[in-house]
Order: sequence, then structure tokens, then C-alpha cells
Amino acid sequence: MKSSYICLSVGLLLCTFFNLYSNDIFVEGRAAYFYPTDATFRNIYHQGSLFNVEASCRANEKIYPWVSMGLFNKSGQTVAENTKTRITIIPLGLGFKYQFCWKNIKPYLGMGVLASYLYAQDDSPFVVKVRNKWGAGVIGKFGLMYDITDRFFADFYFDYSWTRIDFNDTTKTVGRTADISGIAIGVGLGFRI
Repeated sequence: MKSSYICLSVGLLLCTFFNLYSNDIFVEGRAAYFYPTDATFRNIYHQGSLFNVEASCRANEKIYPWVSMGLFNKSGQTVAENTKTRITIIPLGLGFKYQFCWKNIKPYLGMGVLASYLYAQDDSPFVVKVRNKWGAGVIGKFGLMYDITDRFFADFYFDYSWTRIDFNDTTKTVGRTADISGIAIGVGLGFRI
């Protein structure tokens, strides 16, 4: 939990610092189809919805620092025992976007770091019933922002995140490393302050 407070605090400080020189702050709610890249993860939980809140501000004409917080919550069946399992992932992100401007369409490329919290609950007798741990990762972003009005915009995006969480501290966990990497394709709606 301490990592989440540090990540959010750093993100808010960066946005506050850049806001001193910026007239553009963007806040948006995002919803995406999340496709895990790890086959084991997909076999257990399949794919699902990833919800996100993201804020960014203009540092200069093209550079926008951003901070985000997301939620992926899904139930599934274990492969070997066919027992019920549930996973919750809370990714916290911090990074920069480079934005191009063409009238009311603004393509962007971005990258950043992730601190992801994983909480897994499993009914199988062969693994630990509840596991939770933080892990670090990276994220790449590509998207198109479209200005609906002067204040409101839509964001069509493609994100790729890479995060692995090591569970070597227990002997009852099969696999011992959780690969929660994946592709998110979605849309965001937001407003400009």
C-alpha cells in the first residue's frame, strides 16, 4: 500500500509542478478490452474489462506528463483442479506522452512506469488461498484524442503493459511468477480544465 501512496504522490506533484506553467489539464475516465498476453493467465481468467482514470497536463507544446489508476477484477477457474479463483489488479501509472496536433485530432505516443497491486483468492487446496503483492512494470501508449468541444474530448487508445510479480516467497504457489502483462484497447471520455 505504501508504494501506491508514493506513486500517486509523485504523480500529483509532477502534475502540480507542470500545472504552474500549463493551461491544459486533461481528466478522463477510460474503459478497455484487456487481453492478457500470458497464456496461463488467459486460460484461467480469459480476457475482460479494464477501467481507468487518467489525468495529464501540458508541460510544453508537445509533452504531457500523466498519472493513472486502474482496476481489473475477474473470476475464473483453475486449469488443473477446476476450482474457483478471483483476481483483482490495481495498476498505478506515471509517465509522459508526446502529442501531435492536427486541428481537433491529436495523436500521441507515450510511455511510463507501473506499480501494480495483485490480489488473488483461490479455492484450490494446492495453492495459497489468498495472495497479494506489489510489482513493477512498464507501459507503452498510442492513441488519438478527438476534441468534441472546447472542453470535452474522446480518447481512442491502445496500451501495452508489461508486469510480472514474483511469488517465490512461498512453496505452495504453482508457477511462482504472475505475468499480468497485456494489451488494452479502449475509449476514454474526458474534459479539459
